[in-house]
Amino acid sequence: MFNPKRLPLKIVVCVTHAILLVVITIMLQYVGKTRFDEIAFFKAFAITKHNIFRIDNKPVKDSICCLDVSKDQVMVDDTGMNYGRVPITNRQMLAKFFTILNQHKGKYKTVLCDIAFTIPSPDDTSLKAPFEQAGNVFTFLSIHNGKPDKPLFSGRYGAADYTVNGGDFVKYPLFYNDTLRSLPLVMMDTADDKFYHDHLLTYEKNQIAFNTFIPEFYYRNQDLHTINKGDKYANLFYMGEVIDRPDFFENCVKDKYVLVGDFDNDKHPTYLGEISGTLILFDAYLTLRTHNLAISYIWLALLFLIYTIISYFLFYAPEKGVVKIAEKVKISFIKEFLTKYISYLGLLIGINLVSFYFFGIFISLFYLATYLTFVRTIIKKIIVYKRDKSFIAIFSE
Repeated sequence: MFNPKRLPLKIVVCVTHAILLVVITIMLQYVGKTRFDEIAFFKAFAITKHNIFRIDNKPVKDSICCLDVSKDQVMVDDTGMNYGRVPITNRQMLAKFFTILNQHKGKYKTVLCDIAFTIPSPDDTSLKAPFEQAGNVFTFLSIHNGKPDKPLFSGRYGAADYTVNGGDFVKYPLFYNDTLRSLPLVMMDTADDKFYHDHLLTYEKNQIAFNTFIPEFYYRNQDLHTINKGDKYANLFYMGEVIDRPDFFENCVKDKYVLVGDFDNDKHPTYLGEISGTLILFDAYLTLRTHNLAISYIWLALLFLIYTIISYFLFYAPEKGVVKIAEKVKISFIKEFLTKYISYLGLLIGINLVSFYFFGIFISLFYLATYLTFVRTIIKKIIVYKRDKSFIAIFSE
């Protein structure tokens, strides 16, 4: 029986709990590690997008050039880590590459150099000037024991580290240890500090934003080709084999994004299979360039409304609310689903699809569903075993 005197209290309970759920959702987004529920969701999403609907967007199609340096290694003495002799990328070859870039400044787009310049080499003097003079070059900064290594040369560096919970790579941080900018963020090259981190929160243009994001894997290993197409270079080739060709810049680098890295050995597991680390960095940059990470007020309002409705059914109309709705449904299999198979997890999957499709935001499935189920179980136990019914008055009709 509806009791109007209890309506204000019910509203307070539902609204307060909805706010709590919104806060929990945002806090889970701030967790830098990739969770298993995220991996499962994006595997299913990727299969639907790529295999069923055949959607495969390429934001800068035919505008990337990948230079593989995996075959261009030399051995040098490791004076810092005491590992004896270690392989590094041939500095003389890199010096030749950056010299070519300096001869054509403004005629290429961006160079992503996924090479750590931390171990000294006898050829460093030949590389230092060409590298530091080259424009629009962004370089990987290695990190050990939680601290960034000091690079040998001046330049624009960014962290490329990420963490997972024993699974595939999904999320990428904007900042490493809250202070060091990630390489994709540095590549944005925003003079007005579009993104910044202050205490516990991250901001985009002075609006609270998420500190991690989920890259769209626009380019994957299957998109790389090593064959030539007429007089034109394809997407991937080994730097040492083509650096001396007279048409190298015109047919490969000109007007393109240039990605330099070890495409043979530096691969990382993702929900779309293994992808080169250099491609992941570039995909993360493209995602940052095309997506808004600031928390949308529309998304917050929609989430608050949905969580308020969930809170009402959680506390005041658990099973019977679903049954009443199901009785009005004429289609039998939908009625059966509503009465027998509906769950918090299924409901959150539906909400998540809307959230990710329209706002690009993933909502944790497992943790929220577990929490809601636990709360409902506790309420039922209290109702059944507590003799003093006044104790649970706020949870009854």
